[in-house]
Amino acid sequence: MLHELAAADYPRVRALVAGLTYHLSIQAVIEGTVAGRIWVDDALDPQATFILTPEGQYLAGASDNPSFQQALTDLLLTVPIVNVTCSQAAGSPPLPLS
Repeated sequence: MLHELAAADYPRVRALVAGLTYHLSIQAVIEGTVAGRIWVDDALDPQATFILTPEGQYLAGASDNPSFQQALTDLLLTVPIVNVTCSQAAGSPPLPLS
């Protein structure tokens, strides 16, 4: 399943994007200084996230949730995507590239 977070809940994904700190637009979206959107697999305890920022799209976290993968696939068919940068949470299996 895929849940879009409210802006007040964006900080919930900080641990998931720890490997992407050099992408400043992610931090700017989380802090609310630029427009963006964040989706997660679980609204209360996210293990995977997809983030749209003005500079790109980012995928981070666990890759072993089939319902998140399917919902993300459905979402990606509706969003103009140029390039998705992927990272993984500490201890997570690698994200699949296909």
